[in-house]
Amino acid sequence: VQAEIVLDALVGDRTLVEMWTEFLKHPLARERFAAIYERSRQRLAETLERGIARGEIAPCEPRHAAAMLTAVIEGLLLQALADPCFDPLDAWPTTWQILSAGMAPDV
Repeated sequence: VQAEIVLDALVGDRTLVEMWTEFLKHPLARERFAAIYERSRQRLAETLERGIARGEIAPCEPRHAAAMLTAVIEGLLLQALADPCFDPLDAWPTTWQILSAGMAPDV
């Protein structure tokens, strides 16, 4: 799963997450991060749209679902930053089980 790769990369280097929090304090950096988020959400929404069209994902507003999925991943990362004993990769299987069940189409 692509999210596992992202989680592993970001949690493995706390410096990256700490830099992210510092960058958000600066208007130009915040603007650039907003653009990155927009592109990321757009790509994820397009992926979700394809899944919806194929009947693999329940009908939903793809942009909202993309924002929610991004928030879940970031929430896991922030917990890891705050609590070094928390490993988001340990939580990921349960997280994915809950998310995928909620996004599954009615069959």
